[in-house]
Amino acid sequence: MGKANMIDAILNGHKKIRSWAAHNGSNGNSMKSLKARTAIKTFGFLIMMTFGAFHLQAQQSLTIAGTPIYGVKENGDLMWFSHIGFQTGDFKWANNATGKRVGTGWTQSLSIFKGDPAGKDGVIYRVSSNGDLYWYKHYGYASGAFNWENGKKIGNGWQSRQVISGGGGILYSLQKDGTLVWQKHEDYHGGSAAWANQGAAKKVGQAVDNVLDPVTGRITNVGWNDARFIFSGGYGTVYMIDNKGDLYWNRHLGYQDGTDRWDTRKKIGNGWQSMREVFSGGGGTIYAVNSEGKLLWYGHTGVLNGANFWIKNRSSEIGSGWNLDFVF
Repeated sequence: MGKANMIDAILNGHKKIRSWAAHNGSNGNSMKSLKARTAIKTFGFLIMMTFGAFHLQAQQSLTIAGTPIYGVKENGDLMWFSHIGFQTGDFKWANNATGKRVGTGWTQSLSIFKGDPAGKDGVIYRVSSNGDLYWYKHYGYASGAFNWENGKKIGNGWQSRQVISGGGGILYSLQKDGTLVWQKHEDYHGGSAAWANQGAAKKVGQAVDNVLDPVTGRITNVGWNDARFIFSGGYGTVYMIDNKGDLYWNRHLGYQDGTDRWDTRKKIGNGWQSMREVFSGGGGTIYAVNSEGKLLWYGHTGVLNGANFWIKNRSSEIGSGWNLDFVF
C-alpha cells in the first residue's frame, strides 16, 4: 500500500471512530463517554505519528537531515539554507545559518516554490513574469552544492494570484476570480511537459465556500476568494490565510485525481495578518516571514485531521534579516 493510500485508509478509520464515539458519548453512560474520548485521542495520535514517520523517512534521504529553504535576493541570486531544527523549531542550521549561493538570474518571477513541501527531491517550479511555468532540478538540495539540471519550460498561462505545489507534481492555482484549480505534472521527476487530463485544469474550489468554526459550531462563508496566502503540507492538506489573518485547514480528498471532494474546512488560528511570506516545510511544519523580516517556525500536529494542536503552542523565532524577494 502506498503512503497516500495508507493515509487515506487511516483517515477513513478515524471518521468511523468519531461516528462511533459520537453515538456512545451521547447516550448518558459516563464510562462509554470516557472510552469514546479515549478512542478519539488514541486514533488522533496514530494519525500524527504516521504522518510524522513519513516526513522523517523523507528527510532521511538528505545528506544533511534538514529542510532546504531558499531565498531570492534583490539582485536575483538564489540562496540555499538548511534548517536542521525543523522538527522542534530550534535554531539549528547547516553551514552556521549562512546561506550558500546556488543560482543567479532568478528575477522577473511571479512565484517560485519547491515541488515537494519538505524539499526532499530538489524539484523547483517558477512562474515567470509573463506566466510561463518552468521546472528545475537542484541536485545540491541536501548540501547546498551548485549542481542543477537546466530549467525546462513546461507550460504557459499561469498568471494567477498564487500557485503552490501539493507534492508529487500536484499543483494548485488560486485564480483571479477566487476559484481554486488543480493540475498534475505527470513527469514530475523528469521535467517534460506531460500533464494529466491533457493539461486541462480542474476546478476544485469555489470563490465562496462554507467553513465550520469548531469553537462556536457555526457554519460561515469563507471562500478561496478571501485567501491572502495558500500553502500545502502535502497529501491533500491545503492551508489558507484570509485577509483578516485567520488560518484555516483544508484537506482535499480528491488530491490524487483532481475531483472536487474536501473534508470540512476548519479554522485553526488567527493573528497571521502581519506575515509577508508563508510556506510549508512538509507535514505540519510551517514557516513564516513577518513584517520585521524575522523567520518564524510553527509545528501543527493536527495536519491530517484539522485538530487545533500545535507543538509548543507558539511560534519559534529561528532567524532574522529574511527581507528577500521570495522565500520558499
